[in-house]
Amino acid sequence: MTGQTESTELLMRRLSGALVSWLTFQQAAKRSIMYDEFYMYTPIFELASARQWKAIPQFSPETDNGTSQRFDFVFFRATPRRHGSDGRVAALEVSYISWKKKSWKANKIDNDEEKLRNLETKDFKGGRYGPIKRYVMIAGKENDLEQYCKKHYCKAMPVLGGSQKRIGWIHRSSIKFRAPDDDKGHISTCWCVMVLHVPKRQRG
Repeated sequence: MTGQTESTELLMRRLSGALVSWLTFQQAAKRSIMYDEFYMYTPIFELASARQWKAIPQFSPETDNGTSQRFDFVFFRATPRRHGSDGRVAALEVSYISWKKKSWKANKIDNDEEKLRNLETKDFKGGRYGPIKRYVMIAGKENDLEQYCKKHYCKAMPVLGGSQKRIGWIHRSSIKFRAPDDDKGHISTCWCVMVLHVPKRQRG
């Protein structure tokens, strides 16, 4: 009953670590077509389910909170909330950043964050499972993530540097390889998956 005792943050850490290995495997198998957030949905769903979490892909809020957009995943524990319990529900938006498509996703992660901030506890099963934790997950080669964040997502730079564990964390593969780079032509890099907490919008 693993999922009944671990927090949403631990689930996210498990997912990000596993996805680094999954990307490394796809590269070894020469499956570059798999470098896409769409294909990452299956390992995310399978790992969460194996850890006794209920996973709902493409979740659409059940109450009207001003948006009709869908969320990549909502994870929750199978039993309703008990008094004093927390960390039982997580909403997740996933992005894959590539060397060829960094500009196309210039505003995507900011938009994902905005969606997550607008998601309220009552939007998931009337709030019976407690407060929602919100996360964005960003996967890609380390140099691609660094260049993307410098230009479009500066708040994540401390996480890339390992100095801001409070707002998120990053998993890196120990296996290095050469990849295209805007500044240097080619560079030694590795697979990374970064996760950041997204605070809820403060109503006032």
